[in-house]
Amino acid sequence: MSKHTKGEWEKKVHSWSDISVYAGEKLICTNSIREDATEDSELELTIENEANMDLIAAAPVMYEALKKLSCLGNGDHLGNSDGNRIAQRAIESFKE
Repeated sequence: MSKHTKGEWEKKVHSWSDISVYAGEKLICTNSIREDATEDSELELTIENEANMDLIAAAPVMYEALKKLSCLGNGDHLGNSDGNRIAQRAIESFKE
């Protein structure tokens, strides 16, 4: 059984420099652009920060997809195709 916070995770942008991910009202994480950001680097860092938080927000859905992919074509049993094994290795990286 997974120990992560259940439910849909959603990214919320607070400002150009601060973004959080929530599951309902529960804060999952917050990320801020570095203090040394300049006007020249602000746009690039904002785009990178948002993309990183999109990945974090998608983690529960990706985890469920990996669990299904690890058994694809084998019912409830782990498969032995390259795709099955890649999904299995990715699941093992989660700390359950």
